[in-house]
Amino acid sequence: MSNETIVIDAPEGIRMYDVLSFRGALGLEIRTGMVMRPGFSIVQAAIKRGYVAEGTRRKRDAYAQLDALIVANGGPSSRPLPAE
Repeated sequence: MSNETIVIDAPEGIRMYDVLSFRGALGLEIRTGMVMRPGFSIVQAAIKRGYVAEGTRRKRDAYAQLDALIVANGGPSSRPLPAE
């Protein structure tokens, strides 16, 4: 492992980091049931920032939209979610 520092300074890179963090937090919520804090909805926050389409209610649908956004911008696809 190297000790290189990664600097994200382009607006596209900062946005992609934000989308990746939303997908990671949402995936953790779906897989484990853990939430960031009571009363806070990751899905609603992603809708507010424009990463997920309005009207999306299910976490799995929002996760799929975030994953598609990441892949469309050249990022890595996520591992599959467990079955419902």
